[in-house]
Amino acid sequence: MKAMQMGSKSFVHLLGAAVAAVLWLGASPASAQSCPAGTGVDVEPAGDDIAGDLASGTAAVFTAGTVSVSCSTSHTSGTLPTTGNPADPVVNGLTSPTFTSCTSSLGITPTTTTNSTNGAWTLAASCGGQATLHIPRGGAVTRVATCTITVAPTAAIDVPATYTPGANGNPGTLTIDANLPIARSGLFCPNASTARFQATYNLTDTTNPASAITITEVPL
Repeated sequence: MKAMQMGSKSFVHLLGAAVAAVLWLGASPASAQSCPAGTGVDVEPAGDDIAGDLASGTAAVFTAGTVSVSCSTSHTSGTLPTTGNPADPVVNGLTSPTFTSCTSSLGITPTTTTNSTNGAWTLAASCGGQATLHIPRGGAVTRVATCTITVAPTAAIDVPATYTPGANGNPGTLTIDANLPIARSGLFCPNASTARFQATYNLTDTTNPASAITITEVPL
């Protein structure tokens, strides 16, 4: 068995691959398996609440064509599953993330909202530190002046992510760098069919901040 220790303030579930550069469109989190046959991951302490917040001094940045939106605050949360754990992958439900304190390259204050109208946001963890962030159809909307940009307009998408375990008491980090399909409506929209999303989140155990979270590869 291989155990990964994630530091006192880490997340665990988002462990995997947040920002890698390729977007998996249309796949479900359950299909994002990377463990050897008969192997899965055990995420502990199961049942603990977790949170993801932007790393200090960083921003979540959306870029579509020549227009960019930067938000200095973003937050999501969830609870590590007690069922379906261990598995390959282990799927964790998340609250729809919030994005606030946003500015745009146009000098116009933008808004970015998210929702779970067409399904839940989830994070799936597998072997080798891989993770997949699932965004439901129409799950994020950015408005800049008269332009509205909708992420995942026709179908839910799965975004690969990269997790770096914490050390010396620091939280683990989940980094995302991916191109997301978008739809545009309104005036003065950028001429783009995708938007690049870049963000780095600190992942923490809010139930037991002093307890290390572990992800262990186990036989199923």
